[in-house]
Amino acid sequence: MAEAEIITIDAATVDGIVPAIHGVTNGPIISSQSIREPPCQNFQPADHSATFQELSIPQVRTHGGAETDLNLIWEHYPNYAGHNPIDENNYHWERADEAVAQIVAVGSQPFIRIGQSKNGTPNAPCDPNLNTTMVPDDFQVFGEVAKRILMHFTQGWDNGFFYDIEYVEVWNEFYEPDFWSGTGTEAAELYEATYIAVKAALPDIKLGPSINRPLTLNPLPHDFWNYIETHAVPVDFVSAHLYADQPRDMEISIHQHQTDRSWEDFFALVDHLPVDTPIVNSEWNRRIGCSLTGGNGNTVPGGAFVAGALIAMAGMHPANSDHNLVMSHLYSARSQIWNAALQPKAPGVGLEAYAKLVMETPERLVVSGDHVVTADVDFRIMAGRSGDARRVNLLVSYYDTSQTTCPNNSHTSAIIPLTVNVTNLPWGDALFTWKRWVHTANTALTLEASGSGTGGTFSTTQTMHANVLELYEFEQVYSVPAGDPWPVFVAFLSIGLFIVGRQNISDKDRSSLRDSFRFRPKPLSDPGTLSSFDPSFFV
Repeated sequence: MAEAEIITIDAATVDGIVPAIHGVTNGPIISSQSIREPPCQNFQPADHSATFQELSIPQVRTHGGAETDLNLIWEHYPNYAGHNPIDENNYHWERADEAVAQIVAVGSQPFIRIGQSKNGTPNAPCDPNLNTTMVPDDFQVFGEVAKRILMHFTQGWDNGFFYDIEYVEVWNEFYEPDFWSGTGTEAAELYEATYIAVKAALPDIKLGPSINRPLTLNPLPHDFWNYIETHAVPVDFVSAHLYADQPRDMEISIHQHQTDRSWEDFFALVDHLPVDTPIVNSEWNRRIGCSLTGGNGNTVPGGAFVAGALIAMAGMHPANSDHNLVMSHLYSARSQIWNAALQPKAPGVGLEAYAKLVMETPERLVVSGDHVVTADVDFRIMAGRSGDARRVNLLVSYYDTSQTTCPNNSHTSAIIPLTVNVTNLPWGDALFTWKRWVHTANTALTLEASGSGTGGTFSTTQTMHANVLELYEFEQVYSVPAGDPWPVFVAFLSIGLFIVGRQNISDKDRSSLRDSFRFRPKPLSDPGTLSSFDPSFFV
């Protein structure tokens, strides 16, 4: 049995927010129609609009699902030289208009990626007639095309719209041959031309490159940042892609690297970039191969990882720290988060559990007990309180890679003694109910325990399993008017009926309850083996 864990929550002390950083890539509608699909098609077509609305997904990134692919917008793709970017006849808006409107319709903000979805590999393309890695032949025209696309969606150009679009990602993974066949210098020049063109007309839009840190022997990121440094090219934010082995890898990539190779270490070396340059973790999940559609992607540990990573990233939000991770987009609604039957996959359970805190209890409370026990164990907790102080939620994630860097359901048997103490519950002596939900099935949480209490404290001791997330709900039942005993009788009667009824729930009913609980609140690319840090990469 693992070492006992003790969690303490002070429900009277707020120390920040539970930030709405639970964005996603793709969606809300995943189409199966060929004219609406990327070159390699969509995996599990479905309409997730209701889920997006109910979870208040804050932002949706348009990459991978052909949402804003240039080959579907620009008449002359992949050629730009000699063509007029001002001519409205050079644009086709059908697919992009539809996709962006679907995002806006569910209350999410579009995060626009200017570029292309993946077309297999250069040696094995899904569509041999489509070149998605070719370097544009005129950077200035490309920049003007990007500007017109954004003017269409934010200023009404060419029968367009007036959407609120704050962030724009230039290209996807310049450093990957599957997306870019040019050099790092060419990538920087393309980004610069796009920045100049867009900012001239849309100064409030933030632009950032999809690039990684210059840490490996790959010369492309070195050359990219060398050009950015030499020419003092502005960078409003960096679009990082952080696939990881553990939740703590998010912190390592942003600011905790032991050998000064984090993003913040890197920003400190670039004269014109502040150390707190905003970071959008625009693509993340467990490491590729561990988070794919098949295999270990849809296993319970995936939920614990997502919950733990979101807790880690929330701690780096500017409202909670001196760091500046402002948003994240879990990858992806097309494959890893929900299935075609609209159920969450295991990573989706983690996302939905975090969303519950955002929606119901956004005031972050002081907690103690979370830690990284060893290099293999990542134990995360986050608690929040509602604005009216009638509800407290606690999210717990225990992620253990001691047996493998890609745990699956066979790695959830380890038992951890767990004590949860909550002090200073905000309703004083009033009656409250509590529930403990545990991620035991791939697609849902199971109600493991529940009860009621009075007073300002709560304490329980039980066991939890490794690579599992748990969620605790505490809610005030009723504020009793002076001299009116009837509500107290009704409240206790309701709780009694609930407890008695629960004792007689059949396995079938219990399964139905579990499946129905979906947390629907109401209205480092690669942090693994790296070459030694080269302080001369600007030379």
